Amino acid sequence: MTENILKSYFSISHDETFPPGKKKTIEAAIKLFAKQGYHGTSTLQIAKEAGVSQATVFKYFKTKEDLLHSIIVPVIPKLFLNFLKRTQNTNSLEELISYVVEDRMVFLKENKDTVKIVFSEILTNENLKTQLINSLKVVFAEINFKDILQKHKETNPEINENLSTSEIIRSFAGPISTYSVQRFILFENIPCPTEEHDLKFIKQQIYRNLTK
Repeated sequence: MTENILKSYFSISHDETFPPGKKKTIEAAIKLFAKQGYHGTSTLQIAKEAGVSQATVFKYFKTKEDLLHSIIVPVIPKLFLNFLKRTQNTNSLEELISYVVEDRMVFLKENKDTVKIVFSEILTNENLKTQLINSLKVVFAEINFKDILQKHKETNPEINENLSTSEIIRSFAGPISTYSVQRFILFENIPCPTEEHDLKFIKQQIYRNLTK
């Protein structure tokens, strides 16, 4: 299932009454933040790219940081919520791993610009990182993430029962995050003819991380 953060943002934020100037500002900000970086982009550049005045930008967002947070913080947890709920539909460990890897790769491709912004900002923006972590904690609590993991442990005895919840999350997130940084940020413009092989390797790596 393809999920686009930008489209989801407008849907979540009452798309029928979303002011055109605000929508154009967000679209322009995502484009420029991804291309130039958050700190390398001014509100004047955003206004010009959006075809609006700076006054319009500040009408909807008090500061540039407010604009950044409004793009990232409310939306990503909601997308994780949808994704994590769907993992309940998998049975075997191989099926779970395959689903997670393939689904998140589609998601990363669809949202390259926003993902680049997130990766770059959470490394230096402590306030943003804290907000995202707190939002994701709410998501995990809302869907009873521990119960989902327990179900998979019960149906897949090969999973190492000594692994904690955080260790299981890292077992998935580590290989996927490392590959996505290489694929979509460091070597973005370099063709990747080995993607099928790479994803197979990632799945094998996650399986080894999770099993006894």
